[in-house]
Amino acid sequence: MTAYLYPLKGIQADSDASLYPFPPWNLVNSDVPDWANTSSRYLIHGTVTIDGEPSTRDIVLISSTTELLGEATSTTDGIFDFIWTDNSAPVIAIMLDDLGTEWAPDAIYQQGTVIYPRAWSGWQYECVSGGTGPTDEPIWWAGEGVTAIIGTATFKARQYIQAQAHGLIQPIVEEH
Repeated sequence: MTAYLYPLKGIQADSDASLYPFPPWNLVNSDVPDWANTSSRYLIHGTVTIDGEPSTRDIVLISSTTELLGEATSTTDGIFDFIWTDNSAPVIAIMLDDLGTEWAPDAIYQQGTVIYPRAWSGWQYECVSGGTGPTDEPIWWAGEGVTAIIGTATFKARQYIQAQAHGLIQPIVEEH
């Protein structure tokens, strides 16, 4: 599968992210000099969707100078937020997907384990209810979120999405 970043599959990151200053230090502690109130924080807010539906995936935020600014996992609503300080340069948001491990006979699965078929199909399966897998490889299915029982464990199908990036995103600076 070729990775594309577009509204129905990938990251949708707001390009109108804003810069919000921390409260001035001299209001928090009167012993701090006025020059110390220059600290700022930056925000990028976005949503991960797959086939138009919100999805939980890992996101990393990297500055245009290749500094790792943060890591997060989008919520079940697909929403992610990054807040950082000390770098107002443009950023790149990258969605990552856990490939998981290849299916193996008679394996014990715990909730959250991700597996994929021996013959790669572009689909992976997340364990939603633990149990023991069968001796013979199951007949795999497709369909985002469709569940089935494999042995005594229940799995949810999800399409594997190659790493996708959105950027450069320039935070907007609010002057105060």
